[in-house]
Amino acid sequence: MALASRLPVSTTNPEGGVPSGGRKTETNLVSPDQERDTADGPAAMAICNAITGALKRSSGKGPTKVKAHSTQDHVEIVVEDMLTALERTLVQDGHEQLVSEARQVLTGRVANECRATIEQATGRRVVGWQTDVDPGADRSFTLIQLQPL
Repeated sequence: MALASRLPVSTTNPEGGVPSGGRKTETNLVSPDQERDTADGPAAMAICNAITGALKRSSGKGPTKVKAHSTQDHVEIVVEDMLTALERTLVQDGHEQLVSEARQVLTGRVANECRATIEQATGRRVVGWQTDVDPGADRSFTLIQLQPL
């Protein structure tokens, strides 16, 4: 089992003069002296960009921060600042469950749209996808299971 210190991280920030929606993406390794697993810097960046684009197309607003971590057989994606103005209003009025359910419906669409990019970036087939949405924190966590080596 891989340790968290071996995981690459990719972060998407709203600033930057990048043609892809005005977002600048930076990739850093948590521990560059350790051997890396499935997703290296460019792979993590490709995955983060795919997730950002899919969320933007499906909800009208992309997240401002996305991180991808990999272990031997999994890719974990943390998405922050993803809610639309409507969803934020619903959360403020106590309708977190409604927003969570709506975001869960989008999970299948995002998974289908990003599957090929993740498989190409990691060199492995995606065999499982699970997402948990926390509207109160404006954050979601996705765990993608890759076909074992």
